Amino acid sequence: MLRLLRAFIVALALVPAAARCQSASATARAFFQAHTDHQWQAMADFVDSASLRAMREVADKMVASFATMAKPEVRAAMDSAGVGAMANMMSSLQSMMGPGSMLRFMFAHVTDAAELQAMPDRDLMARWFEAKSPGYTMGLASNDMLKGMIDRMPAAEGSGMRAAMDVAGATPLPWEVVGEIPEGRGVSHVVYRVAGQTPQGATGILTFRATGGRWYIHFTNPDDQLGHMAALALSAMQAAQR
Repeated sequence: MLRLLRAFIVALALVPAAARCQSASATARAFFQAHTDHQWQAMADFVDSASLRAMREVADKMVASFATMAKPEVRAAMDSAGVGAMANMMSSLQSMMGPGSMLRFMFAHVTDAAELQAMPDRDLMARWFEAKSPGYTMGLASNDMLKGMIDRMPAAEGSGMRAAMDVAGATPLPWEVVGEIPEGRGVSHVVYRVAGQTPQGATGILTFRATGGRWYIHFTNPDDQLGHMAALALSAMQAAQR
């Protein structure tokens, strides 16, 4: 009996950690539930440390790009190269929407580079998730981009449009996991889509890696996977408004 128990313990030790921890599909369901509940920090807790560093690199490059484009010599060089219109367009957009507008599009409520750079990586990830949520996106649109247009509408029509946007942004978005593709070596790909759509909506894939007995989302560029998830959410919200 003792020999059998020892053999069982040895066999268990040889099983990869990914096989012993909660499945990637179950972890994905918890992640999507956090999105439905607007728990942005909880969503960030599902992202592995390597991916958080990748997000930080995206943020740093964004800040550096804005700083470079703001330099007079760079603007002059862009004008001479015939691409000054792009810089002018960005300046006009930023002027129309207020300071920090471009940062607010990428990271919710962040208005300047100093605030962004002082933020811990996981908090930065949470702000990214919130910024891609339909509620936040519609809030920016109604408060900034479309404010002038709505203000010029007849009172009843403008109020109706704003109310519809508020309802669409606040409506919880349900998700469903439709499959899992194990790759081995602690890597698995989860297939998902927005639930309840007729006809059924497009699917997306999230890659998970097992670390320390848990599954975590892993990416090298957030737009590759999470950007697609955000697009599916926005598409579902627009379909619900029709």
